[in-house]
Amino acid sequence: MNRLKSLVETGKVDGAAAVQVAETAKSEPATPSEKAPPQSAPGKTPEGKDGDLDVSGLPEPVQKALTDKESQPTPLPSAEDLARDPDVAQRQAQAIIYVSTTAKSGDQAATNAALADANNELIAYIQKHGLDVSGAPLAIWDNDEEGDQRRFDAAIPLLSVPPGLPEEGRVKVGELEAGLVIMGVHRGAYSSIGDTLTKLRGKLRDKGMKPGKRYWEEYVSDPGETNDDELLTNVYVQVQ
Repeated sequence: MNRLKSLVETGKVDGAAAVQVAETAKSEPATPSEKAPPQSAPGKTPEGKDGDLDVSGLPEPVQKALTDKESQPTPLPSAEDLARDPDVAQRQAQAIIYVSTTAKSGDQAATNAALADANNELIAYIQKHGLDVSGAPLAIWDNDEEGDQRRFDAAIPLLSVPPGLPEEGRVKVGELEAGLVIMGVHRGAYSSIGDTLTKLRGKLRDKGMKPGKRYWEEYVSDPGETNDDELLTNVYVQVQ
């Protein structure tokens, strides 16, 4: 629950409520900021340093698999690679709870304040109903909305929605629909996410595609422990 913890540390939610929410979460998938221990690989020690691995005690087929470069899997792209070359993929539907709110267009402080209020309500709701959180907090926006005030949804994804889960106050139960999206990784302050969004839309134009109705930001890093210029945010744009 590092992302919910970070909301406390940045003044966005009540600390006691977030601790209780964390205790209700039974499982949460790892995020790019929660790296698994390094795996042994040819030419690398388990600590990740250069060096030769001792595979002499392993069965011959295993030795061959570890030492034959042609048998090694293609490395997964890094966050930097994804930021340079975002691509289109199919995304499954995701259960969410959300609060619809507004903020002055282009005003990051106003957006943060609106997110703070909405996240407080969402976390209190999660605590009350004992819900299982499945991922990082989101902000969901309309691609085509303009004007001085912009509407958006602050959301938290759930593992599942219990039958009969009620809507209370501003908190609604919904779904982030399945469909084609283009995704990029933004590294840096939240105020500069628009640069990554512009790049994603340009990438769609290059592919002869058009943006869909919505895009959303997934706040991966813990801002309480991460410098602004190192914050990672996944940015998704729906594709028509």
